[in-house]
Amino acid sequence: MEIVAASNRKMAVFLYEALGTGMLIFAINMQYGTGFGQFGITMMLFAWLLIGGPITGAHYNPAVTIGVFISNKNWSSEVFMCLVMITAQIFGAFVGILCVWLALYNGTGYVEVTDGGVPTSEMLVLLPNLPNVTAWNAF
Repeated sequence: MEIVAASNRKMAVFLYEALGTGMLIFAINMQYGTGFGQFGITMMLFAWLLIGGPITGAHYNPAVTIGVFISNKNWSSEVFMCLVMITAQIFGAFVGILCVWLALYNGTGYVEVTDGGVPTSEMLVLLPNLPNVTAWNAF
């Protein structure tokens, strides 16, 4: 939206926004619980700002995309691009959550605490293990 050339490269915008959002979600979830975690999240965001910034504006958050869209002078011509970016961010968030789940799943149905320091008590957020909670309810 703020990058004029991005309007002509919607697939590239979708790809970069989805990957950036997915990797940011991955970094946030994998660094939780460690004293060094905030640095890892910051470095992941900084790297993706450098990678995707010149192509998409590097929003990686629907709230940022909506804020930029509202402040845009030509908002009526940017509705489709806003929808592309928000869709990419939602898709990327699901990919990031899937990557976290794959990184923590050990194949036996239980999740181990990783070197990233994710505590066992927080694993219920990713894989609820309550008798009345199904995968659909958790979704």
